[in-house]
Amino acid sequence: MKGRGNSSVITVNSALRLSINELIKLKVIQKNKELDFFSNWTNGAQINIRSVYNDNESYLRLTYNCVYKTTKESKIVDYRVEIEKIKSNLGKGYNLYFICPVTKTRCKILYLCAKSEMFKCRQSYKNELCYLLQTHSKEYRLNGRFFQFDKTINKLKEKRKTNTYNDKPTKRKLRLLKLLNKRAEVDKLRDIQFENWLTNYYGFNP
Repeated sequence: MKGRGNSSVITVNSALRLSINELIKLKVIQKNKELDFFSNWTNGAQINIRSVYNDNESYLRLTYNCVYKTTKESKIVDYRVEIEKIKSNLGKGYNLYFICPVTKTRCKILYLCAKSEMFKCRQSYKNELCYLLQTHSKEYRLNGRFFQFDKTINKLKEKRKTNTYNDKPTKRKLRLLKLLNKRAEVDKLRDIQFENWLTNYYGFNP
């Protein structure tokens, strides 16, 4: 659970958020258990989470104090976020997803910002919530995307080296190949952008 709350430019990194993968790692969500978890955000607010995960029902019950900056009024918000389990592509176990309370779509991360009282998916915020790269200048954006892909690729390469499972490429391997292709595409665009800059600056490409 990360975030600093609202700011003039709200990005997915600055908004309060709930990641289902992080909650699983923290053992807030466990099979056949009902658990209560309390956490303080960096802005001083506290959230209470009750997790239920079994064959009959799976959900989070979220309770926290919502403070409105303009009026200074506060309100206790209490609601459920349903959890859906989908069989893993590897044929072993399940992947868990939130069901966004607003759009009713599956997602891994829910955000709280931009005067919203409820955690919801990024798409439901429309233009109110963006990725950090979207705040960069047009000239810098390609470089930002390239180095972001590069960072993710290096992290994946540091993980276990197994590339196949039952004679099929693992999800990690497929994701790595996809990212490598995307990085190569962005790198070509960077070259074109640089060539255009040289032409505009010198009047020709030296």
